[in-house]
Amino acid sequence: MEDFTSTERFAGAVCWDALFHVERSYHEGLLRKMATFLYPRGKIMLTVGGSDHPPFTDTMFDQPFYYDSHPPDKVIELLMKLGFNILTAEFLDMPTSGRDKGRYAIVAIIP
Repeated sequence: MEDFTSTERFAGAVCWDALFHVERSYHEGLLRKMATFLYPRGKIMLTVGGSDHPPFTDTMFDQPFYYDSHPPDKVIELLMKLGFNILTAEFLDMPTSGRDKGRYAIVAIIP
């Protein structure tokens, strides 16, 4: 995702359960890049972490997985700064007091 380039434009971009596996310092740039690939009225659908927490590594399928995310309100702020209008935004998984930091879904449109 960080190295993807294209001369084509798209009606939509899906970044589902992926962005939070990249260091958050890259998120704004990746979202900006996705915006440049969209036609006017193009939509983006993505998930982000559901809470404010430091980066961490956990395991899934006996493999280490890196997690890092801005909290939902910060991602919405970034998307709006990039010119997106938020169509819907809601929790898929609420954060718990355990290892689940939550997961938040956003659908946005570029005018």
